[in-house]
Amino acid sequence: MPVGRVEFLHMYPMNFKEFLMAINQEKLVSYIEEFDFKKPFSEVIHNQISQYLRFYFFIGGMPAVVKTYAENDKLSEIQRIHNNILTSIQYDFAKYGTRRQQEYLQIVLKYCGRYPGRKIKYSNIDREIRSTYLKESIKKLELSRIIHTVKHSNARKVPLTEHAKEDVYKTMFIDIGFVNQFNQIDLTELENLITANEGMLAEQYIAQELLTIHQAYLSPELFYWSREEKNSNAEIDFIYQHKNKIYPIEVKAGKTGTLKSMQLYLYEKKLKNGIRFNMDIPTIGSFKTRINAPNKNAELSWTLLSLPLYMVSELRRIIDLKILMRK
Repeated sequence: MPVGRVEFLHMYPMNFKEFLMAINQEKLVSYIEEFDFKKPFSEVIHNQISQYLRFYFFIGGMPAVVKTYAENDKLSEIQRIHNNILTSIQYDFAKYGTRRQQEYLQIVLKYCGRYPGRKIKYSNIDREIRSTYLKESIKKLELSRIIHTVKHSNARKVPLTEHAKEDVYKTMFIDIGFVNQFNQIDLTELENLITANEGMLAEQYIAQELLTIHQAYLSPELFYWSREEKNSNAEIDFIYQHKNKIYPIEVKAGKTGTLKSMQLYLYEKKLKNGIRFNMDIPTIGSFKTRINAPNKNAELSWTLLSLPLYMVSELRRIIDLKILMRK
């Protein structure tokens, strides 16, 4: 390896903005990139972008798949390509380890593909296989970038890695389109396709987008937070670090949903700003909320930046507008 003479760039499936550009929707991309809260957000454009986002949830960002959709809009071809890629990955396992180790890789691959965002418990994957073997398979798939881990972090200040738990984590798959393939979702009438795992798809989508908003020479890590106590469970989908500040991120597949976990997290970590991604238009507001903290009743003053799911690519830019500080 010629140290110092090679530049590394990290590539991922096409993100949602790249998907829009591939299907000749550059005007929608410009509208997203120019939004700054100074003018009302168009409901008409919001609905239009949201419709394309629904397509992306099931088509995904693999270049061959997007190219096929852009050129002929044949959903059956999209499913065929998804299946071919997944089959090729599993055949490639033959290069790695013994036959038994290859079987473990296939079992873990299918589990992670069907249940992105679920906290890993080895007994849920397969009770008959030792956890060390399953952990080794997850590590191999992570090194190959087929899955990405989202590690638990209890940090209240940067770096998030300081209080990360290496053995407490969730996994996300390489591409949202494969998740639907694993769950045998038939790609017909995407406009009206509603599944039972909308929240899971939204979380998978946000994970993919968060990985692509950094400079290509960086290899970003994903973190989340949870607390499991009797009668007091709470979880934040993602903990995001930007310019040495920490922001909790909640993901909602619809327009509504409670934010009790976020409020508790902000109170415990003495933070003031939270971020929510959902299917509504962008808003920002300041609130005072009563918190049922352990052994006392407390009040939290906080600000919520709420953005539509399709605006993850603009997160860093919008934070830099300082609108959170002004509130």
